Amino acid sequence: MAQTILSSGFKLSCLFSSILLITACGGGSGSDSAANPPADAANNPATPAEPSTPVVPADPEEAAPPPAAEKPPADACAANPASCETRAKQTIPALYTRYMVIGNLYDLEFKSSANLAVSIKSLSPTICSVSGIEIQALNNGSCTLEFSQAGNTTYAPVAENKTIPVYTAEQAAQTNINTCQAGVLAQKYKTEALNTLNDIRALHGLKPVAYDYTRDDEVMQAALITAANPKNDLTHYPEKTLPCYTEAGDKASQTSNIGLRWSSSQIVWKNDFSDIQNVVISAMTEKYSSSIGHRRWLLNPFLTKVAVGAVISSSSPFKEGSAMKVIYPSDSIKATTNTTGLIAYPYQNYPAKYFEKNVPLSMSIFYDQKALWNNSNVDYSQATLQVTERSSSALQTITKVAFDNKGSGLPNSIQFNFDTLSYNTTYDVKVSNVKVKGVATNYNYWFKVTE
Repeated sequence: MAQTILSSGFKLSCLFSSILLITACGGGSGSDSAANPPADAANNPATPAEPSTPVVPADPEEAAPPPAAEKPPADACAANPASCETRAKQTIPALYTRYMVIGNLYDLEFKSSANLAVSIKSLSPTICSVSGIEIQALNNGSCTLEFSQAGNTTYAPVAENKTIPVYTAEQAAQTNINTCQAGVLAQKYKTEALNTLNDIRALHGLKPVAYDYTRDDEVMQAALITAANPKNDLTHYPEKTLPCYTEAGDKASQTSNIGLRWSSSQIVWKNDFSDIQNVVISAMTEKYSSSIGHRRWLLNPFLTKVAVGAVISSSSPFKEGSAMKVIYPSDSIKATTNTTGLIAYPYQNYPAKYFEKNVPLSMSIFYDQKALWNNSNVDYSQATLQVTERSSSALQTITKVAFDNKGSGLPNSIQFNFDTLSYNTTYDVKVSNVKVKGVATNYNYWFKVTE
């Protein structure tokens, strides 16, 4: 999942998603002998259970419930709190969000210590608004939120107010890892990253995506967690004990392609984001990963928007944490107007700046515009691959064939390598006996990586 390059390095991490569930992944690698191989425990963890917090132990006399016939109904507790003394206590979890930035959205999905969903209400409606678990920062000031859990016949109700400062973009602009301020990425770098992604998507016949400014701070918080992590490690599920942990950073880590670069020397490291497009290109080439999950998210025909964040440390070891938000669960159940067909990498005339030799090549089949998961009924288990160098008709030796139907972008993909690939050379690819919705189908395409 990671590779070290002399004194510097780069790591990437990606995600799988389903319509309503999000889990971590190592990029969607599979096997040429089975459509759904066992997941690697380190890089492809199983879908985690919903996070929960242990129940706070009650006093012995509170922990022993009275006979069922004597327990008051929930509505009686509201009218007569004294009658509810037998119910166990529950608590609201700690809030790690240090600040919010005007114009941004934040998801605060809390559960009480009894693992019951917590409701959120804004007590500062001109400063911040609440819709479900989504908080929007509206104006400069203090956002006071009421977190409450109504209780049930076992647990007593609980409520707690928490206040979060709301900053202007100017107030939040500076990055300071020591004080856990993520900063604001300059517009020119957002534009450069977005243009790079849309340039790549155009090569595959995919429509451009928009920039999601409402998630700017979220991805910056994720990048901050990565840059501040003393372990120099990547995770989609950061622990609350990590420096600079926030709920927003946690959420973005789960829904983004995330990366880490580091260097022991500032001379080696460009501390000015001048290579921000590499956040996109490295995810596309999968140079530092044996699987292709990052690429599949970028080439997802159902993707409509992204947000990008990058945080650089100012002292040795020099590190850059990055995050590009690519998972929007609601998009997976919406139709797309992108044209169906093959999504192959590389494809036709392909610029070398978006390619690396010895990286996995790949193909996915996009056949249904109505919803992302409608494209999962593809079986590569009996498929055969053939790559021919056009001018000589020489067959190339194919290695490392893998496939899967995991939800990393389009929920079907086959990948392969061949070590003799040369630039400025045309190759014809034939993939035979792919079963799409049970029907055996053959696919042909060509590519030429041009310098």
